[in-house]
Amino acid sequence: MLEKESIHIIYVKHAWLVPYIEKLGYKVYNPYRGNTFLLRVIREIWFKFKLPFKWLFYNKCCVTKNKTIVIYESLITKDFLEWLHSNCSNCRYLLLYTNKVTGNVTPDQIAGDWCEKWTCDKDDAKKYGIRVFTGGGYLPQWTVNKDKVEYDVFYIGKDKNRLDKLLKIEKDMKERGINTMFYITWEKSWKRKKDGIHRPFLPYDDVLKYIGKSRAILHLLEGAQAGITLRIQESLIHKIKLITDDVDIVKYDFYNSNNIFILGKDDMNNLKEFLDTPYVDLETDFFKHAFYDEMLEEIIKSGEEIEG
Repeated sequence: MLEKESIHIIYVKHAWLVPYIEKLGYKVYNPYRGNTFLLRVIREIWFKFKLPFKWLFYNKCCVTKNKTIVIYESLITKDFLEWLHSNCSNCRYLLLYTNKVTGNVTPDQIAGDWCEKWTCDKDDAKKYGIRVFTGGGYLPQWTVNKDKVEYDVFYIGKDKNRLDKLLKIEKDMKERGINTMFYITWEKSWKRKKDGIHRPFLPYDDVLKYIGKSRAILHLLEGAQAGITLRIQESLIHKIKLITDDVDIVKYDFYNSNNIFILGKDDMNNLKEFLDTPYVDLETDFFKHAFYDEMLEEIIKSGEEIEG
């Protein structure tokens, strides 16, 4: 059982996950001082041009003693991590990559003797030689109401330069009499497009409402991590069917052709029949670490076993 008071989580405060994590009883600390838009812009410029005294922006509340420090890699820099370690060297450090490695800190930049690096992306784990956790981390507060189904297939996400692919998939589905809700968001708020296709950011509570109104979720591999993504978790936890182009999903113990339709492999002409059949309950190792507490416990205990 986790002792939450012994866990020190560092995550940028504007991250959408933070309020949910705090409601579970964890203390979450912003790595940098100030969270206003202006201060964030100044900090970004300061860091980009490698100006001196960067430590002035670091949040001293992150400094602690004798705790497990869990750090989400979002907006974290190598200098910040080294500053933190120099101020609390008696702590255990877990650096989590919950997306593909694209940020400011790549795993090979951080010393491995004091910082454990974890990812949920199997490809990045091989590329950087770091530890992998097998997905999960869903927040138990996230529930859906399935009282009224309005859509056959729901998609939520940025187009990530795959708009043509999304529109083609939606067209193919509609031609087969499938009712879709594709909620395609802007890449950035300042990249708004008044094209009748792109929409503003959707709070996750509203995403859950759409999931509850849908018979299946669409998940595309391009741009996502190679592992059990949020869309896959939603399908398993809420018992909603999944449509995906990830052919490797057949390697997981939760794969069942009644629940998962693979684009490019399964016949699109059978999609309507797939949607009309009931979801099949199944047993899977995923449920051993499906939720946030279990995910952290798995990572912490696995690291202890490796060190031991």
